[in-house]
Amino acid sequence: TLMFLKPVSSNKQHVGTGPNQDRQKGPHAHYIQSSKDNKYVFAVDLGIDKVMNYKLNQKTGVLTENSNQPFLKLEGGAGPRHMIIHQNDKFAYVLNEMGSSITACTYDAKKGAFSIIETHSMLPEGFDEFSSAAAIRLHPGGRYVYGSNRGHNSIAVFEIGYDGNITRKQIIQDGIEWPRDYNIHKEGNFMIVANRNQEEIRTFTIDINGELTMTNNVLKITHPTSIQFLD
Repeated sequence: TLMFLKPVSSNKQHVGTGPNQDRQKGPHAHYIQSSKDNKYVFAVDLGIDKVMNYKLNQKTGVLTENSNQPFLKLEGGAGPRHMIIHQNDKFAYVLNEMGSSITACTYDAKKGAFSIIETHSMLPEGFDEFSSAAAIRLHPGGRYVYGSNRGHNSIAVFEIGYDGNITRKQIIQDGIEWPRDYNIHKEGNFMIVANRNQEEIRTFTIDINGELTMTNNVLKITHPTSIQFLD
């Protein structure tokens, strides 16, 4: 848990723009997380297509540039929004909002550094309408990773291979409407999706292959944006 962080002392890399001038006129840090050992902090910046990489002084709370890898550069215009590090501390997955894709990476926990394996679309072949990725979640068992699409209104399911790469297994649209967020119960057998524009949260079952099935378990709620389990 990060608390009372002081400003970054020196950061010449967190500047610039991306190719999409409507969304990338400058830096736009969308998400931040620490490594498991709290030695590193990663900031996912949609505006410059980078995951910024810092070392954390746990005594002072000061962030400084990670000399092992100051940043991870994503494809231009991808618009990275969120990321998640696998439980095994060997892989990481970046959700690209503007590209509606997931970038699979290897992760060196000792250096706090990433290396891109490949990027995979979360949309079906031939779809060329508006879509914007929202959230990424890892199955508690570590075998599957999920990404949600707003616009296409779907959740894509990927299986994680032994090398960290991912293979798409399912894109489900049934019961999904602008999935702003969703979360998976710790036992891994069901998911709750926040259908923001539908003003509801809905439950989906998860089978042994990681795939989703809609249920009729629905709760009406005004503009749900985040799902968290308390146990």
